[in-house]
Amino acid sequence: MAKKSFSVGMASSTKIKDENIVKDMKAKQNFNFQYISRDKIVPNPLNKRYPQTDIEKLLESLRKIGLIHNICVTPDKEEGKYRLISGERRWRAISQLEDKEYKELYPSGIPAQIKIFESPIDEEIAIIAANAEDRDETQEDRRNSILRLKELYEIKRSNGDISYTNISKLIAEKIKISQRQVIKYTNTEKLIPELIELFNRETISIDEASSFAALSQDSQRKIYSIITQDGKIDSDHVKIIKRQEEEAKQLQKELAEREKELVQKENLIANLTQQLEKFNNSLSDNNSSDAFTELKEAKEKAEKERSSLKTKIKKMNKEKEEYENQKATISDSEVKKLAEIAKLEQTIMQFEKSFKILKSNKSIIENDSSIREKISLLADGLKSLLD
Repeated sequence: MAKKSFSVGMASSTKIKDENIVKDMKAKQNFNFQYISRDKIVPNPLNKRYPQTDIEKLLESLRKIGLIHNICVTPDKEEGKYRLISGERRWRAISQLEDKEYKELYPSGIPAQIKIFESPIDEEIAIIAANAEDRDETQEDRRNSILRLKELYEIKRSNGDISYTNISKLIAEKIKISQRQVIKYTNTEKLIPELIELFNRETISIDEASSFAALSQDSQRKIYSIITQDGKIDSDHVKIIKRQEEEAKQLQKELAEREKELVQKENLIANLTQQLEKFNNSLSDNNSSDAFTELKEAKEKAEKERSSLKTKIKKMNKEKEEYENQKATISDSEVKKLAEIAKLEQTIMQFEKSFKILKSNKSIIENDSSIREKISLLADGLKSLLD
């Protein structure tokens, strides 16, 4: 019997054919609709966190206008039944029908789309997406859905699936919201528990929550304190808190740079000291003597710079300590006062610009009694502020 030979082209052709068969199978699964008896369908444990409410109301709607959207299920081989992916409320409503009415409305069974998943992770992703589409989610629900999807996609990526690089984009596509919104929700992972609670109660919006999450825990606690006192927080108050944090970060950055510079200076001095010791042991001619002098001067200069750096670092550490103490003791009312001062400064800057415009139109003002009168009243008002 002749031995078969396989070329590279044949192998590639076989592989492509196999891939096409898999694609065809998946396509058939995605559009596989069947009529399934209600007693062959079971709830999905992954669907537990979604409330199944208003069943009676939905049942009346099904009686009047019928099933508008088909349910979606996946085969449960162990039970010999079908697990729900979407449409649990519809299935529960239909399950409440008496046998006679059920057979009249659904003589062949409940119309269902059957999907087969490669893994439990893919099944859970499908359930989250289905609930995000079918329900009016609260901020808390939306946050939980997005964070869980992020976790699931990260698992798939860690398992070697290179297609899961831009996770926020995948989540946005899956639950049909913008990628920007997804990022805002994932940012809330950095919120302190107290602010998460306010977010869940919808006391603060997703935009505010995402903004607060970028701040330190101390700053977040300051924000929380103001909100619990006033029921809200002004954007100017947040700006003050952010500015305080940025100033602290800048001071810390400068301090780290000076400390790094000091270490480098210490290393330079140690190196120069070693070279001077070598010269001391082998000083023989004038050239060597000149080099020795240069090294000695370089070392003296480095030592002066080191001393100056130490003084600066000591001063900066003191400033840092004072700043942290001041930030820790500053009251909420003082934060509000700083915010009001910032508003006043902005108003003064705007007035200065307006004053320049008035000044550049002095000739018009001189010849218009109405404008002169308004400016005179404004001048009297300003004067009264200083009296």
